[in-house]
Amino acid sequence: MNLSKTLAALLILTTTATCLSSCYKDNEETLYGIKKVDCATITYSNNVHAIIINKCATPGCHNQGGTSPELGTYDLDKASIVRIVARAVTLKTMPSSGPLSSADQAAIQCWSDAGAPNN
Repeated sequence: MNLSKTLAALLILTTTATCLSSCYKDNEETLYGIKKVDCATITYSNNVHAIIINKCATPGCHNQGGTSPELGTYDLDKASIVRIVARAVTLKTMPSSGPLSSADQAAIQCWSDAGAPNN
């Protein structure tokens, strides 16, 4: 009887370990495919500002008192658009947490190509 409890416990432990080790982190593009971006619908206020606030102008990075350049407002973001495109879209070295999704990269590129309007 003691042997059967040990085997049952071992089976549960093995099953749990197998389930936990089979988990992995996918990114959105791997799971759902690359999203097409319609440049005609991209605006600073609806798209680009959120990307920069959530991915770039985060505490300890490109926020007030953080790493230069400071980002997060239209004027700051427009003044740094060449650098943003270079680092986040072309080189894909920013943000430091990993490259932006292709949809976010495309949105930034669309906004830049349109002259970085305040829209």
